[in-house]
Amino acid sequence: MPMKEKPTHRGTTLGVVVPNHNGGARLLASLKRLMAIPLVDKVALVDDRSTDGSGELEATDKLSVLKNHGRRGFAATANEGIRDLLQEPSPCYIAVANSDLEYDAAFAKALEHGVNHLASHSETHLCGFNIAGGPRSTTADGPEGTARVAETVSGSLMLFRSSIFRRIGLMSEGYFMYGEEIDYFDRMKRNGLQMVRIASPVRHDGEGSQLPELRTTWLAHRNALRRAIKTLDAHVVLQTLGSLIVMPWFRDRNAIPTNGSLRRTLRFGRLAGSVLGTASVGWNLLHVAATIRERLAEDRLINPSVR
Repeated sequence: MPMKEKPTHRGTTLGVVVPNHNGGARLLASLKRLMAIPLVDKVALVDDRSTDGSGELEATDKLSVLKNHGRRGFAATANEGIRDLLQEPSPCYIAVANSDLEYDAAFAKALEHGVNHLASHSETHLCGFNIAGGPRSTTADGPEGTARVAETVSGSLMLFRSSIFRRIGLMSEGYFMYGEEIDYFDRMKRNGLQMVRIASPVRHDGEGSQLPELRTTWLAHRNALRRAIKTLDAHVVLQTLGSLIVMPWFRDRNAIPTNGSLRRTLRFGRLAGSVLGTASVGWNLLHVAATIRERLAEDRLINPSVR
């Protein structure tokens, strides 16, 4: 049965998960700024096998330091931090924040807007924010601090009501990178859980990937189709196939620099994009049974009668 929401109020607690892979020398200073934000009660740093020493930090009363055994990707890394924070006493709200965000006054203000919104709107389970700077910039859609219902938000900073993870589970770990947050948003929508985008800017200067460009391009193709298959919607699957295999030949080149999805899938040109899209069909056919099993397992969390 879905768990009932606990009453929320402004004095409740906030934990922040920071997935890290080769965050560099700036990470320690960034974490100190993050932990200095009065609203933040606990930080869980989860290192995805960094090779630059950035994960070799000492835990404190406010900072948990967790390490993966081998590269596991964004979703699995974030999930480890979420599990750590969900141990009793768990916070009312959990943010997942990229390690290359600027944890400055604007970031603190965004968290404050998000927590205040969740505390006063029990129907909302996830807050996203406007991303300022870098290739993933998004524009504000209202006065600062206002919230609008959204279909998707940026995965760079997501603020959750923590009970959502007990209600519909954690993020899918089958993506490694790209698509896991969209998959989670799909799951929220299937279960009638609202998300909003708050008009509050957060600075993010990086593309967010430490993988070689060919591999990230491949993952963008592979995971777009995997996510489509998980919807169990033939229209979505066919639309995605067309987008990956056919549409690269018809895309407006001027649209690519401002569209994060197109930048990844068409990084090596139209022919390479179409070939990788075709290859993603083969990969997903080999893994379709596991993909469907995962979708059914997610549905059983809400409705145990699903087979």
